[in-house]
Amino acid sequence: MIVFWRISYSPHMDSLFGELRKLVGEENVRVVYFEHLRDERIAQGWVESISGSPYTLLQPNERQLVDLLSLDNKDVIHVFTGILYYKPMRKIFYRLRRTACKKVILSEGREFTGLKGKLRWLQSYWIEARNKRYLHKVLAYGHRGVATYRAIGVEPEKIHSFAYVVDSMENNLLSDGGVEECSLVHLGVIGRLIPLKRVDLVIKSLSFLASDDWKLTIIGDGEERKSLEAMLVALGISQDKVSFTGVLPNEDVKAMMKCFDYTLFPSNGDGWGAVVNESLLAGTPVICSRYPGAADLIHDGFNGWTFDTDSEEQFQDILSKVIEDGPIEATKRQSIKDWSKCITSPEVAKYFIEIMKDNKSDPSWKLAVPLEIT
Repeated sequence: MIVFWRISYSPHMDSLFGELRKLVGEENVRVVYFEHLRDERIAQGWVESISGSPYTLLQPNERQLVDLLSLDNKDVIHVFTGILYYKPMRKIFYRLRRTACKKVILSEGREFTGLKGKLRWLQSYWIEARNKRYLHKVLAYGHRGVATYRAIGVEPEKIHSFAYVVDSMENNLLSDGGVEECSLVHLGVIGRLIPLKRVDLVIKSLSFLASDDWKLTIIGDGEERKSLEAMLVALGISQDKVSFTGVLPNEDVKAMMKCFDYTLFPSNGDGWGAVVNESLLAGTPVICSRYPGAADLIHDGFNGWTFDTDSEEQFQDILSKVIEDGPIEATKRQSIKDWSKCITSPEVAKYFIEIMKDNKSDPSWKLAVPLEIT
């Protein structure tokens, strides 16, 4: 049996839980959410759609918690997300740590540079590394997650690179049609308009390009919107080149994503970046900084490009190249869609099971190297 302990509801994991239930039986995958979908996620267009499964619990009562904590034999796997920052989660972990069940941490990476970073390291060491002898596995989101747990001293053989999972292959996100014909390269940015997303870098970089054969759509809202609009005026960028849509429902975002030639994700603060998964599943390549864990999904020259997070010059050079190359062809989109099967829930669920069985297994997104770049 597998028990997933989650702080708050997030639709990103629904498809993975569903596939695991297909593999090991619905009654053998329990999911616990301490909180409802958070307000900031609702403001971004997310919807809480918890299934009617009796094995998914939202805001469990004490009786339900006691029942789950009684599942402490060696065949039970408890997977924790958020023990570092969420006290109720930490209490559950401490109550189980000396029992026979297997304890697994599922986590993004953390930044350990600077004074705040040193404090994070101490917190990570005090809560996680001191308990590493009780851990069966660590599922770390991307390269940054792997580096985080190595830095605090968790044994390398316990650490496995993992990925966010969004929609399964059956989702209509992958359906054909709807891609507009346009001579301009259509670039898209999706997310909150906050400093770590670096939408200002996108606008500044585009202003430096010799070619104006592009247009930009920015989906989302946030504290930087007014300053970004002022930046367009200051740089002399015509209003017909850049459009702000504000927050849109997720289904509308997915539909628009299929119309982009590239999704831009220059973040210098995201632990993963699920928009990268969503874009690739739509057949749209991604230009991504190497900071977020989702950069692990990008094979340069095939399904996008990565650049050094601190190198604005690299980012500008990539933008210049893709705009010169022109809009993405339909055959290219299909190749990216086909490759993206490796990051869907059926494949990631099988990878999860192999890890829990102690079988040596590489992530499917690393094994599925596109023929175009081999």
